[in-house]
This record gives sequence, C-alpha cells and structure tokens, in this order.
Amino acid sequence: MDDDSEEEYYFTYMLPEGGVDNTSAVRGKHGGSTKGRRANKERDREMWGERLMSDYFNDNPVYDDDDFRRRFRMRRNLFELITIALVEDEECSYFVQRSDATGRAGFLPEQKVTCALRMLAYGASADQLDELIRMAESTVLETLKLFCKNIIRLFGPEYLRKPTKDDLKILLAENAERGFPVSVRPKATSVDVTLPSRKPLAKTLNAHLEYYNNAFEFLPCPVNYGVSMQ
Repeated sequence: MDDDSEEEYYFTYMLPEGGVDNTSAVRGKHGGSTKGRRANKERDREMWGERLMSDYFNDNPVYDDDDFRRRFRMRRNLFELITIALVEDEECSYFVQRSDATGRAGFLPEQKVTCALRMLAYGASADQLDELIRMAESTVLETLKLFCKNIIRLFGPEYLRKPTKDDLKILLAENAERGFPVSVRPKATSVDVTLPSRKPLAKTLNAHLEYYNNAFEFLPCPVNYGVSMQ
C-alpha cells in the first residue's frame, strides 16, 4: 500500500504529457498494484512487529510495567483486554492478523492498537508511526478510524452511560474501604457568584450554570448554582 503523495507524484511528473492512464479506472480504494505505480516500500513490518512484542508484550519484555503505563497511558492488562475484544469482535475483523495475496503476514493486532493509542495519547503523526511501527499513512488513518469506531461500539454501552444506583453503591463501598465513608458529594450544596451589575456576562454565566445543574440531575444529591447581581 503506497502513500497518497507517491500517487500524486506519479500523475504529476511520471505520466507523459497528454497521456491517459487507463489503469485508473480499475484502481481499488487504496490504489493496489497497477501498471505504472511505484513498488510498495519494503518496511519489514514483521521484524518491527517482533521488536514491539519483545519490547512490551513477551514473557520477559525489555520494558517493565511502569514503562508500559507511562508510554501507553494505561496498564498492560487493559491494553490486552482492548486488543482481545477487537480481535474477537464478530462484526469487524480488521484487527485480526491476516496474510496478503503473496502470503506475507499482515500487521499484528498489537501493532494496530499501538498505532491508534499513540495517535490518541500523544498526537503522533503518520510519519512518526511509520518509523515506529512501519505502517503507511493510509493504513495509519484507517486504523485510527476503525479503532475509535469499534471501541465506542464495544465499550460505549458500559462505560459511556450515566452511573446507575448500583454503580454509586459500588463507588461508596470503595470509598469507605479507603477511609472516606461519605456521600458522593456534599448534600444540597449551593454555589453563589456575585457580580457588580446586570450585564450580558451574568446571563451567560447563568446559562452555563444551568447546564451544569442539569448535568448532575442523575446524582442523588442536587447541586444548585446561581448568579446574584447587586
């Protein structure tokens, strides 16, 4: 799979003036192997996949758990849980390692998940990930898109919903074990802000505070915000 920039270079500089590239009509979504295209870059993805596994995921990795959490912004077991969920997903097989038409093994699931997480955690560019994982720009962007889409689909119903009463009971029990046997937040708390005059700023603040009041409606103890003008 080639970068889009190489395809643009071909059509700009390599195609004879006035010529017509008849292969363009049958190109696939990502170009594919067609006459006149440059050969794909040999990125040695297998070697870099083995290196990634040796560094972080084998039985005796080069980098320990502290290194992993600092660099991936999560614990290793959470990374593995996410990877397994994506690989075993029946609706999307993108993260399953497959072989290409020549029989070469594709990217490891760990390579694809690492790619997406580095972009999300650090804002890594496609060029940086090309050096780290040996993945072309178009594959990097596709991986990020499918990672986000499927993570939301798989984990959203459990982790992106509002807390239930059972969730709050669990939270209170955990807080009690840590020495904080109190409510999730203070009862009937009011926060008042005094402004010097009735200006548009006061109306704006009240509008925003009303939003936060509504956001906390699902919790058992109401928090009321208000702005009073002198």
